[in-house]
Amino acid sequence: MNAGEVGLVWFPFTGSQPGAGKVRPVLVLAATAPGDPGDEAVVVAMITGAAPRVASPRSGDVLITQWQAANLKKPSVIRCRRIWATERSDFRNVLGNLDAETFTLARAEVQRYMSF
Repeated sequence: MNAGEVGLVWFPFTGSQPGAGKVRPVLVLAATAPGDPGDEAVVVAMITGAAPRVASPRSGDVLITQWQAANLKKPSVIRCRRIWATERSDFRNVLGNLDAETFTLARAEVQRYMSF
């Protein structure tokens, strides 16, 4: 997995019972090197195609204008406040790559909320 890729991964629901979640598209923000002998990690941001969210993105959301190029099924937004660390083995497949401009906007938005 490489930064900027869009893939399908099981993503947990927040505030739900343990184990609740669904397979959804995510944006890879960062990843450890493949085969890293330590804990392998891939940091991702949730992507949603929920019509109300796409029609009116909220603070922390980045609209994906070139969603077809990323092989998404419909217009979508990156939820930059919904970050999760997973493993390479959790990915069902890679859909495509996000365009460079949207990826840069998403990373800046994540850094704005997650700076420490």
